[in-house]
Amino acid sequence: MADRATAMRRDASDAASALIPPTLAVPLGLFLFALTIRAVLAALTPDPAYPDAAYYVDIARNLAAGKGFTENFLWTFIDVGGRIPANAHLPVPSNAHWAPLASIVQVPFILVLGATQLASLLPFVLVGALAAPLGWAIARDAGAAPLVQVGAGILGAVPGLTAVFMAQPDNFALTMVLGGSALWLTSRGLRGHARSFVLAGLLIGLATLARTDGILLAAAPAAAFAWDRWRAWRAPQGGLAAASASLGSEPAASGAPARAGHPDQALASPPAGAPAIPFVAAVGCALAFFVVVGPWWIRQLAVFGSISPSSGYGILWLRSFAELDSVTAPRTLEAFLGQPLGDLVGSRVLGFVAAIGIYLALVCAVFLAPLVAVGWWRRRRSVETGPWLVAAAVLLFVSGLLFAIHVPNGMFLHASVALAPHTYWLAMEGIVAAAGWAAVRRRALDPGRLARLLTVAVLGIVIVGSGLATVTVRAGWQRTLAERRQLAAAIADLAAPGDRLMSIDAATFEYLTEHGGIVIPNDPLPVIAQAARAYDVRWLVLERSGTVPALAPLLDGAAPPPWLGPPVYVLPESAQTSGGSGGLGGKGESGGAGGAGGKGEAAVAAVIYPVCFEPGLPGCSPGGAATRRVEPSGRVLASRSSWGARRAGPP
Repeated sequence: MADRATAMRRDASDAASALIPPTLAVPLGLFLFALTIRAVLAALTPDPAYPDAAYYVDIARNLAAGKGFTENFLWTFIDVGGRIPANAHLPVPSNAHWAPLASIVQVPFILVLGATQLASLLPFVLVGALAAPLGWAIARDAGAAPLVQVGAGILGAVPGLTAVFMAQPDNFALTMVLGGSALWLTSRGLRGHARSFVLAGLLIGLATLARTDGILLAAAPAAAFAWDRWRAWRAPQGGLAAASASLGSEPAASGAPARAGHPDQALASPPAGAPAIPFVAAVGCALAFFVVVGPWWIRQLAVFGSISPSSGYGILWLRSFAELDSVTAPRTLEAFLGQPLGDLVGSRVLGFVAAIGIYLALVCAVFLAPLVAVGWWRRRRSVETGPWLVAAAVLLFVSGLLFAIHVPNGMFLHASVALAPHTYWLAMEGIVAAAGWAAVRRRALDPGRLARLLTVAVLGIVIVGSGLATVTVRAGWQRTLAERRQLAAAIADLAAPGDRLMSIDAATFEYLTEHGGIVIPNDPLPVIAQAARAYDVRWLVLERSGTVPALAPLLDGAAPPPWLGPPVYVLPESAQTSGGSGGLGGKGESGGAGGAGGKGEAAVAAVIYPVCFEPGLPGCSPGGAATRRVEPSGRVLASRSSWGARRAGPP
């Protein structure tokens, strides 16, 4: 009986091997593991959790609906030149700042599944899961030990504290896979694989369509080609070939055997005296890049007159991030250079420091950083580390010099994930190196066993830390989304079809309500009123979690300006926590022009005001506002309204 069971297990194993070749079993398993992680993350937060993600979903749905690259909202006035246009209108051409790929990949799924949460999440779950086998492939190509290969793949599946972002309909998943793959293929080009080098150009083009700063990754193949030619010139009699071969094989760094028998071994030895990267491959790399980005750049030139419209509108010359939403700030090179020298230099230094901190804290989860440093030192002569190091240096330098104001506000967090796959390979190399170092000093230790124990411990810490970070970040997202869903329900009851909103996050409110609108300008009240009038805004949505200084006092009971009616909906902070019922305060509750949350009332989390440039609009008559407030239970109470049949209904 036992023999029969053994034979059955052997037959099952043989059948599995026939279906899945052994060389594919590990990467396939890693892919499925990463897919599961991302599916769980997507299920936990199925809606766009922040403006970038909401923007990409809104544009994707417009594309699927045949409306093209248009937006019925302004996430910032940068989209229309940074000023209030003379002929203000919506919708307008989209993507003056954001790259298009994160929207494009959603379109086929929306066409099949409809404009659903699942349709927008699926492409990012599927593409993002490739990060795990990518990490494995990078380590395998470098001749790393199987332990290092699998560990790099697991870290790619659970990428430190950035994991929570990987299932969002944003460009995180795209950038990690496209950027990491492009750097890997560049290093393969240095081993003589011309087609890989050409493909690297194509992937950098796609990375540029995922994020505009993806073009910075082009520094890696450019530097690789230049280094390759320099080495060929210095060692015309085969020195380059020998150097390339030796660089690709460092068994001491990982405990792996030499690359003999590796399927790419032939690629590691270019002909004596010849460069590893043929000139035609370099041309192909450049052409592949332009074939991918060319159509989009042509579109940008035709629509905006520039391949990078937001740069022309001054987004690089912000002196503070608050100027992003201003329509009066002087976003010019002259104003940028005219700021005090201390402020100018200080912002660059802080941007550079913030970029390093974001990489160390989020991608490396802090404690991986020394392991990455050790791994890089042991592998510093490997061609796999060269393109990665060039890309990292360029990203850090450009971020500190040009994008310093944007770095702490998400720019470098998005861009740095392109470095993650190689980071995790080097971290695993660092573990094995540390185990070898310890075994040399204490001969009783078995370096292989110690490396396995350290790997399990490190992976466990990363996974637990990633889980805790996910719980913390998701809790904040859920609080904001819960608040905005209540605001969206109120807007559905208050607003007529076609009414426009003014809010701090126009993209998310478009997603939740299907009402277009504009961002609140970060300017004085008269300028905010000018923008509201120009775009025929009907409702102002204020949130304590994010507003502009000019309107913030309204959340604490200040009287609204004349162009706003009495508040028509108030969400007390107690509705999100456990306080009292709260409601309108000051003069507003008795029908006057008071604000929300007056003295003695619960603090206000959010409030909706009618915009009243024309007399007689619903909600604009003193004493006629359908004031709504939310108790902690979430039950909505409404006073009787004089708005007419369209607004009438049970309380």
